[in-house]
Amino acid sequence: MSSASITSDAELMWNVLPAIALPSHSKFLTARDRNGQPMVFGIGSDSILRVAQESPKDRLRQLVNIQKFLSLPAEALIDGFDLYQSADDTIYLSVAYHTSSEARLLAAKPFKPEDIDFTYEKREGNFIGLEDFPPIVLNYTDTKRQTDNVKHYEVVNDKVSNEGDLSLPLNANSIIGMAIGKVKRHTGLFVLFSQNTNTLLMFTSWTFQFDSNMICPPNAGYLATIPNSKGNTDLIVGADGIWHFASQDVLTANAQGQLICQGDEFRGIKDMHIATTKDKANVWTTTGDNGVSYVEFDWTSLDGNRHPPAANGVPLLAGGQGGGIAGFIGPTGSNAVFVSDKKNEISYFEQAMDTKMWKQTPFWFPSLEKTLQIHCFMTRIVVHNNASAALPKTWVKIISTGMVNVVVNGLPVTLDSSPTSLQTDEDGALNIINPTNDISSYKFTVVEVKDPDNKDTIPLAAADVINPMAKTDRALANMTADRLSTATTVDSESVFDNRSKEDFETAAAALKEIENAKANLGSGSAPKATVQSTPALGKTAMVASSQSFSIAATSAGGFFGKIKNVFWDTWHYVTSAWHKVKAWAIETYNNVKAFVIKVGEQAYRFVLETATQIAKAASFIYNQYLKAPFERFVKWISDFFSWKDIVEVKNNIVDFVNATLDYGSCNLDWAANKVDARFDGWKAIIKTHLAPGNVPDKVLKKAAGPKAQDSVDQKSKDTMKQADVKQNWTKYQLTHGGALRGSVIGKYAPALMSFWLTNPAEDVAGGVVQQYQDTWDTVIKPIFGSLSETVSTIMHDITLLFKQNENITPEDILKKLGVDVLLGIIDAIKTLIVGVLKRLAHIVEDFKALVNKEIKIPIFSDLWVLANKIFNEDVPAPTFTVIGFVGFVLAIPLTLTCKLFTGGKKPPSPPKFNVKTLSAFFDDSAPANDKVSYNGFAAMLETGAASMLAIVGLASTAGLGGALAAIFDFQLLFGLIRVAVCVPTRKDLPLWEVRCAISAADAVNVFVLAIARKVDKGGKGEKVLAVIEGAVALLNIGMHTAVNVAEFAEDWSGKDEERTGYQILISVLGGVSTVGKSVATVSDEPVTKIAGVAAKQVAGKAAGFFNVVNTYSNIGKGKYTFILNSGS
Repeated sequence: MSSASITSDAELMWNVLPAIALPSHSKFLTARDRNGQPMVFGIGSDSILRVAQESPKDRLRQLVNIQKFLSLPAEALIDGFDLYQSADDTIYLSVAYHTSSEARLLAAKPFKPEDIDFTYEKREGNFIGLEDFPPIVLNYTDTKRQTDNVKHYEVVNDKVSNEGDLSLPLNANSIIGMAIGKVKRHTGLFVLFSQNTNTLLMFTSWTFQFDSNMICPPNAGYLATIPNSKGNTDLIVGADGIWHFASQDVLTANAQGQLICQGDEFRGIKDMHIATTKDKANVWTTTGDNGVSYVEFDWTSLDGNRHPPAANGVPLLAGGQGGGIAGFIGPTGSNAVFVSDKKNEISYFEQAMDTKMWKQTPFWFPSLEKTLQIHCFMTRIVVHNNASAALPKTWVKIISTGMVNVVVNGLPVTLDSSPTSLQTDEDGALNIINPTNDISSYKFTVVEVKDPDNKDTIPLAAADVINPMAKTDRALANMTADRLSTATTVDSESVFDNRSKEDFETAAAALKEIENAKANLGSGSAPKATVQSTPALGKTAMVASSQSFSIAATSAGGFFGKIKNVFWDTWHYVTSAWHKVKAWAIETYNNVKAFVIKVGEQAYRFVLETATQIAKAASFIYNQYLKAPFERFVKWISDFFSWKDIVEVKNNIVDFVNATLDYGSCNLDWAANKVDARFDGWKAIIKTHLAPGNVPDKVLKKAAGPKAQDSVDQKSKDTMKQADVKQNWTKYQLTHGGALRGSVIGKYAPALMSFWLTNPAEDVAGGVVQQYQDTWDTVIKPIFGSLSETVSTIMHDITLLFKQNENITPEDILKKLGVDVLLGIIDAIKTLIVGVLKRLAHIVEDFKALVNKEIKIPIFSDLWVLANKIFNEDVPAPTFTVIGFVGFVLAIPLTLTCKLFTGGKKPPSPPKFNVKTLSAFFDDSAPANDKVSYNGFAAMLETGAASMLAIVGLASTAGLGGALAAIFDFQLLFGLIRVAVCVPTRKDLPLWEVRCAISAADAVNVFVLAIARKVDKGGKGEKVLAVIEGAVALLNIGMHTAVNVAEFAEDWSGKDEERTGYQILISVLGGVSTVGKSVATVSDEPVTKIAGVAAKQVAGKAAGFFNVVNTYSNIGKGKYTFILNSGS
């Protein structure tokens, strides 16, 4: 059985997602959805209540206005809301709102997340849910008296009714916090309020008019409740520390709570949020200086009498970085928190359950209008078979060394140590985007591969570990103080703001210790560290401090004082508190490297046991200690996009296309007459070269089929197995990033657009389509009868021949085809080529007007503005047009690939394209230097256009390119570019005129396909098209074979028999694939139709395989490098 192998590549890079971040909210709360993912309810700056949640259908997040679900008036503005989710996931939601004429309170019927889908737009009205709703308490300010008031409401018979006002003690100034509670027979309110200069705490019952004063913890600023196992309510107070009041104690006068968590990170708590599951509670707090911390405890033991055990809290954000908070716990215990700042901008943090590491990551929503700029590790994993060909649509199980939320082929996925099953795309690839703000990443391993049906396992050659950090590690290896001090970006900007020579030397020494730690991972030379409460003193490898002291005379323990051993859940706090750091060190602790850091008066020790932990320590040195903004740091080690060069290449491509259209407008009539006059000469040349006895065995006996793939040497196969992120970035954004959806041209909406517009009179496209229709009716359709009689039998025979012997040869085809039949096809095709060329002469100007219309393409329109801003800050970006998009989408991968091949040189830049310069290239009269740069440009563009043509065609077939295809025929435009750059400009090539004939036939075929996509083909339209495609394929087989004969027989500059051999395989297999497709369309016989489909698929895959082999063979010989370098 064939086995599967894995190749991978990864880049630390700047990237874009077709998305928007969670917008600012004045208040927000969280709940679990049906899949255990966070739902965020919040009031936006426009006073509208929205929920952010995943759609149950595609797991993509949506931001939904839920006021219509609540049947609120259209003009309603939300004043406040509250939400509570019980342990069984039931959600209780109450909303206070006002309109111009009234202020009201509304309670939604309690519901479970699976009961309602907010993302389903057609749903209206209130929720369908449970009947019981808890009491509601409304705190509001009396605008006349400027005092706080409290009203108590109950939901009775689906109506909210006021049960009375609640009074506060005399001289009470304002309410700081309140929460409803049940204590035995009493239902009432816990209230934290101010009275004169004092802060007081009490419980007031409205069932028995009972008040109970409690001893208020020092500096209290917030309160919340948590149910206990007896059905009563315990109280949690945020003050200087977190305090717990058991429900049984509340009824006792002057009840005193118990401090369950304390420390500087819990001092002066002013905001608090409790998130719970069935057994776990997280208390999140914001302190007086806007720091954020949390504590976890098991709340199942709470029974109204007992307090939770004292717990160690975990700081997340240093002072000044927090604000509003809403914690979240997933059903399996995963932690996350949403934090707002002073501007109500919301950040999202999530914790890996296994490693305990916190990570700030985008909480994003898909968008076809905006892009979200991020930094990330982008990893591309490709599955190959024994022959090194990619295995599309296979199912892959992958594990991660830590839990992480990523984007895989455009969809959100959580990876962890349990195998996650994912399906590769049409290229056999998984593209993983892992947002990051440092140089650390978890590692991935593919542990299983299954077929596209996800049934049969394909044996995996090796379960290699995929390390996204590998390139970054190599780039930063053997770092020295000199490299650090002279580090600059491509824009000559210093990477590090810290310019101290001493600090560079300190950093270099520390980084060397970190590399040693990395080298010891998995070597067995270093035992695991044992975390102790009283740490042993270790040898200090390096200490950096603002104070002066002798490293030799001081151990880390001696200088830092008592060091607190912590888990990695504290690391995010340490990096956020850099302004408080007094010293840091790399030490050897229990034979393992450790990172020690002193923040304020507290020292922390982090043991470096994994590659991810080591990378985080290195990030601290680069980004915090040496002060390198992460964006600038990434540009230094991974210069991915050179926007200046990309814009220049894009402009060259646009000039080339416009010049080609101008050239066609001037010369198509002449070209049609020229082709008409030269056909007899071409026939004679082909007849001579394909005559029996004139075709060498090197051509005749070249076996072209899947089995021939085995003859390719293993070195070439290994070279083909590439997963380069840079070369495939544009393809990813087109197929997975959203660029093939939601595109808009000009001032029209996508629904109104096609290649011609709804009202043709309003646009030049109407003239184009009319010319298309005339061409179909008068030129293409009439040749069907004669052409069908000529080629149908031959196509049938070749298809069956391939079915019987997949290793088909040119000899087999020539025996079936015969020179006389081939010449007959040429006569029939001549009418088609000349007729189409004459027709095209009349529509080129209209077509040029179309390609220069403004267009909106997700991702790339925003990138165009960004690229121009970087390239020229003072000048607005030029209008993004159809041809601008084509040039831009080609320029990005071509520039990256060219730099890869040439060691960083920019792509060839030929002279300014216009009709005159293009004529000089086509008639071989251009200066020698210009020819060299044009040949480099053409070689580059040919590869890019062919690749992009395949992407757009495949996407359209797969249903991804509907929006793009609806507004413009990009297959036609990419096809024309490929044809134009393939026009032979060297007259010394063997059979130059036949090569010109191939280009003419290729151009006509591209247009025939475009015409067929847009016109009313009438009866038998698909069969007419299939016969023409098949005939052109047979013609191309014959003409390419004649060219290959000449290449073997003649001595000429650039002769390469291996390349010619591959060209034979590609032309024969490509032709057979097209013939098979045609037969499958034309034939009415089931057996023949199935044979046609099989020939199309098998021969097509084999042709693609040998095309890749040929490309990498040329790369290995330096052909492309030489051509591209010659133009740089």
